[in-house]
This record gives sequence, C-alpha cells and structure tokens, in this order.
Amino acid sequence: MNREAFPDEQHELDLINKNKMEILLSFGPHYWKTGFGHYFENDARSVRESHNERAIRRILNAMEAGFIHFNMKFEVHGAGQNFEVTEGEWTLTHFKSWTGDKWDKTWKLKITKNGEGVRFKAHANDINHSNGKVDKSEHNLRSENGVVEFKRYGNLHVRWNITLEK
Repeated sequence: MNREAFPDEQHELDLINKNKMEILLSFGPHYWKTGFGHYFENDARSVRESHNERAIRRILNAMEAGFIHFNMKFEVHGAGQNFEVTEGEWTLTHFKSWTGDKWDKTWKLKITKNGEGVRFKAHANDINHSNGKVDKSEHNLRSENGVVEFKRYGNLHVRWNITLEK
C-alpha cells in the first residue's frame, strides 16, 4: 500500500533532508580534506593539515544528522595530540598514551553520545608527514565502550577512517 506523507510528516522530512544537505555542503568541495567519508590516499602535510576543533565539530554535527563515514587526521605535537570536543549529544576525545618500560606509543580515539560509548569500526594509519605514505596500518578495529587504540609506529600523524555502527 502506497501512502502519501501527511503534511506535518512531509515538512519534517524536508527539514531533515535540508539539514543533511547543509551539513554535507559545509564540508566544502574537497569533503575528504575536512573529514567527510573515508580517505586512503596521500596524506602528506602539504596535501592536508591535521583536523582542528572546528573540523571535529562539523564531524560531530554530521554524526547527529545520521551520517556514518568519516576520516580524521591528528598529529603527535600541538593541538591534535590530546583534546576533547563536545557538540550537542556527541563527544570525541583523541589522545596519545606513552606508557610502559619501552614507552609504548598508542593513539586512542573515543566517541560517546550522551555519555555512552558509541559502537564503531576504525581503520587506523600511521602516516609519514613528509611523503604522506602509510608506514603501519590496522584494519577493522572495533570500539569497546566507544574507544579504539592503535599502537604508533613512530610517525607524527595518525589517520582514522571510521564507520559508525547501529
């Protein structure tokens, strides 16, 4: 049976679709540079910079709107190493951990919604910032309580490609 949406339902659907389109357009013409979708190409510093708080807020807004595929690039030094950004019900925390006898270097990414860990899959890459090549990679990392970890090879940048799960 095919039914037409009631006027109120149609208006709500139009608003949702308009909101999603505005969010998508906010990522700009090179959407992959700003974090929308997955990205696996050359990621040298000359191609794109690490993501900042503004870019993460845009990603969190897109998560709220229902988008599920994102990429983020962070660095060892500066603002990209340890931070937390909250936008609406969503919080993204990124930090590095240097622990143990051999100073194990680990990147950690945490995503929560309303304080609860979000289920997601991640593909992590240790990026050589000079030439953009991947020196180490781990596939299909699954979040536990909204957290994934990736042992760093020694480069200055990490790239996360994530897919939110229902």
